[in-house]
Amino acid sequence: MDLPARPNRAQSKALVKRKKYKRKPYKPIDRERFMQIRKENRLSIEQAAKLLQVTSRTIAHWESGVTRIPYSAFKLLRCLANGELLPDVWKGWTIKGDTLWSPVGRPFRQHELTYLENYFTMARYWQADYERRSAARQAARIIDIRPPLRLVLGGKHD
Repeated sequence: MDLPARPNRAQSKALVKRKKYKRKPYKPIDRERFMQIRKENRLSIEQAAKLLQVTSRTIAHWESGVTRIPYSAFKLLRCLANGELLPDVWKGWTIKGDTLWSPVGRPFRQHELTYLENYFTMARYWQADYERRSAARQAARIIDIRPPLRLVLGGKHD
């Protein structure tokens, strides 16, 4: 019994087609925009460095264009300094201190959000109970669909 020759490593790589991951095109962070966000929030280079947990020299290098600004640092600065919530569904919502602010200016504190969660839970229970009772009422109506009985007096029909 002859076994087929085992392909070597180069041949086996050629046999297996691998899909290459397509990366999104790199869009560098604008150093002026980074500096603008830092200054809008009245952060010094040292304060921004402490906030992002890097050295002040790193911030200076980013702002002077010596090194590229990591997107994660830019995103984190926007999130922490501005209180922005970044996904589009949260557009206009901000966090300042311990308060969540809606786009229309309504503040929500932690205890209020806890109560909201309780209200939604209660509403789900009430809805389930209402659906259960409605189904029971509907079943009772189906059972009671029979012709009404007529009163017969003295063996004669009305």
